[in-house]
Amino acid sequence: FIVRREDHIRRTVFAYLTVWVSAYACFLAYPTIAPRPLTVAGDGFAVWGLRLLYSADPPYNCFPSLHVAHSFVSAFTSFRVHRGVGTVATICASLVAVSTLFTRQHYVLDVIAGTALASIGSLVFLRNFREDVPERDRRVAPLLAASIVSILAIGFACYWVAYLSGVQP
Repeated sequence: FIVRREDHIRRTVFAYLTVWVSAYACFLAYPTIAPRPLTVAGDGFAVWGLRLLYSADPPYNCFPSLHVAHSFVSAFTSFRVHRGVGTVATICASLVAVSTLFTRQHYVLDVIAGTALASIGSLVFLRNFREDVPERDRRVAPLLAASIVSILAIGFACYWVAYLSGVQP
């Protein structure tokens, strides 16, 4: 949402493509599985959400973590537009990395490899990129980033309604 200049978008897409192509090469050469428990015991919204996650996201192709790599590419490119938004995005990417460990989607090595892959893609395509971000874009960036938080809140509310309605994962 905050990257608005065509050249910056193009470079960011190339960083994402580098991550994808490299990750899929790893998936083919070294397929991995993250073992998960057969059942998730307990009740409540968090348990329901974990069951939903397990049913929607199969435990294959774990190394490197694309969850982590995509999150960090987004954070690194956000720094080019607005340092504050980039800092918050890096914190969020770090939380994604930690959450993949706690939900048993990835191992520590998967997270490290995903972070490294994002760093390499960003270094290759964004490091020497000097964009003159218009002041208007820089000022609007936090508002655009806040709109993402609003979208996530709506998504969370929809999940909450689905949970209260008794939808089975």
